[in-house]
Amino acid sequence: MIKIGFREMRGIRYPISIRLNDLLHHQYILGATGTGKSTLIANEIVQAFEENACCVVIDPHGDLSINIARAVNPGDLGNVYLLDPLKVKFSLNPLELPCYDSREIIVEKMIAEITEFFKKLYGVQY
Repeated sequence: MIKIGFREMRGIRYPISIRLNDLLHHQYILGATGTGKSTLIANEIVQAFEENACCVVIDPHGDLSINIARAVNPGDLGNVYLLDPLKVKFSLNPLELPCYDSREIIVEKMIAEITEFFKKLYGVQY
């Protein structure tokens, strides 16, 4: 279970949790600036790592990635990959089609490339 917060009732704090499996179906986190959205995400990732789960974060601004790197246990940092497009040339364009006549070959090649990318990123377990 991933703890996402607390609720208070009659002076008693009760933890609110979500099953790790339920996080596989995406999240939609809303809140004004400074309300803890990034902190919530970082805490969820730290807890997911403790349960040996993998996480992918797409952070267009970079602030969240830094917060996550600071929050992750030092022993888990070896499993964190930061792809910074300003520092490392990186691209993955699923819409870029190779030059093949058969649609099946194109789909097969694209799936093979994406699978190979994730194997390199996450290791053999993927």
